[in-house]
Amino acid sequence: MSRNKINRLFIANRGEIAARITRSAKELGVITVITYTANDCNSLHVQLADKAVSLGNKSLSETYLSPEKMVEVAKNEQCDAVHPGYGFLSENDRFAELCQQNGLLFIGPSTQTIRKMGDKKEAKKLAQQCGVPVLENLVLSKESNINGSSIPEFPLLIKAVAGGGGKGMYIVENHRELGLKIEQANREALTYFGNGQLYIEKYIKNARHIEIQLLGDNFGNLIHLFDRECSLQRRHQKIIEEAPASSISEELRIKLIQAALKIGKAVNYSGVGTIEFLVDVDEKLLFPRNEHPYPGGAWCN
Repeated sequence: MSRNKINRLFIANRGEIAARITRSAKELGVITVITYTANDCNSLHVQLADKAVSLGNKSLSETYLSPEKMVEVAKNEQCDAVHPGYGFLSENDRFAELCQQNGLLFIGPSTQTIRKMGDKKEAKKLAQQCGVPVLENLVLSKESNINGSSIPEFPLLIKAVAGGGGKGMYIVENHRELGLKIEQANREALTYFGNGQLYIEKYIKNARHIEIQLLGDNFGNLIHLFDRECSLQRRHQKIIEEAPASSISEELRIKLIQAALKIGKAVNYSGVGTIEFLVDVDEKLLFPRNEHPYPGGAWCN
């Protein structure tokens, strides 16, 4: 992000988050532009924005998940900046890079940060370099790579390398289920993220999902906004976030905060984001994944 004044903002998202960003932008005197598909035409974000551009009746891959299409609309509408919201293209390094190449301010982390943190394999490597415990995993390319000696002990959790929001994620209880679950996860990962690569890690039963929110500027300053309990989930998606996490000890809270700050500083994080951890029944913290669902969260009132 830069300090240049934003006059016209393109919101590359839909629904609730697009409406929230629009309200915040209007309070700051910024003109907002959004897109919509045939299914969205009567949505609140369409009504709130200063201008809404129709994308017709096309698929997700041709609309909200297309970096090229989103940048094309932003350029055509003479916008100064792009806010990705969360989900969709918010963690897509190609999108952030295209914005930069076309003179559009991307409200969120840098392309390099997204590239490092958006890929779960690379994020785990980074966490290990920072001395943060991680779950061991096996990256999948083809089912033929799977054999009894190469996989962790059941139950397992399959994850999409480029995934988030619980998409492309399946629990596998035994070897008989493995092939089918890999196919399902691969198909879902391709549909939602355009990347079918998967990995497998040990599934931690009765684990708690604790996250630390970070806030960084463009001058190397990084602070934490404490912890949140996100263990209540449905289909691997958070339903309730409670701050602070009342289920953990103060000692563990300090460890989680320190680990999150180490990771954030290692990638020179800017914007508002979260580092997410699993905590097992013995209060051992593990770095299984990362997300920054609110890149530019100051715009999300």
